[in-house]
Amino acid sequence: MPNYWKNCPYPLLQVSSDNQLMVTDDFLRSYLSYPELALVEQSCDIEKGLHQRLLENPQALISDEEIAQMADEDIRVNYAVWLRFRTKLLNASSLENFYMSLFMGDGVDIPPLFIRQLTQIFLKHILGENAHPLDLRVAELFFRDQRISVLEDGIIMAADQETVNQFAQASATGDIFALLKQENQTVKTTDLDVLHEDNAE
Repeated sequence: MPNYWKNCPYPLLQVSSDNQLMVTDDFLRSYLSYPELALVEQSCDIEKGLHQRLLENPQALISDEEIAQMADEDIRVNYAVWLRFRTKLLNASSLENFYMSLFMGDGVDIPPLFIRQLTQIFLKHILGENAHPLDLRVAELFFRDQRISVLEDGIIMAADQETVNQFAQASATGDIFALLKQENQTVKTTDLDVLHEDNAE
């Protein structure tokens, strides 16, 4: 099945006979490469050992005492959050069941990043193998921030916020360099392509 979004971990999941998504060790293992959990040069020996254990067995039992022994406070918090998330994933009968359970009871207690990722996974599952590009773009509205503009003729335009920011930073950088050089250079602008039926593919 084509993976429309290259960073989407959908291929790491299994699909049950009743079309439900099932958590795998590879899916759990993928979280260890996230910046919040990945090893860095400053990682202590305790963190390195724990990280290696989880790479070998993503379902390994990790005690609160082990977490508390890690030197960096931020990484301790990150591991505690992820381990709570992992426990709930493993206790659920499917990824769909876990997702629905988040909105019942005491409320959502996992980071927005995880919610967005799960939303992306479900949309990939729903859209299947031959999704139309316009359907894919609409799907992105559910898990990526958008910059919305309403034109004079009432047409509503949605642009991916991260893409807009990248172009804005590039333009600002060009302007700063021009000022530093004290040259009257024109700052380059870039038009974003507008998706429609004629250019969808």
